[in-house]
Amino acid sequence: MSKSELYLSLSTPATADEQNRLKTRLHGLNGVISVDIGTDARSLSICFDQAGISPGRIRERVETAGFGVDGQPASMQ
Repeated sequence: MSKSELYLSLSTPATADEQNRLKTRLHGLNGVISVDIGTDARSLSICFDQAGISPGRIRERVETAGFGVDGQPASMQ
């Protein structure tokens, strides 16, 4: 399994309910391993299996859940 980590920054901080909703939506994607939201309620760290999903699909799911994403993904490792 080829694990990667994707970092995204939300345009606005997510409330606790929004964070739970976002985690649920991302965990529903095949290939997503873990989702962590920073204490600032804006920074997302998403660990995923590259064979299962693309970073673009993850970002698309965040945006279709109603969250704005600032710029391009900050970094991928």
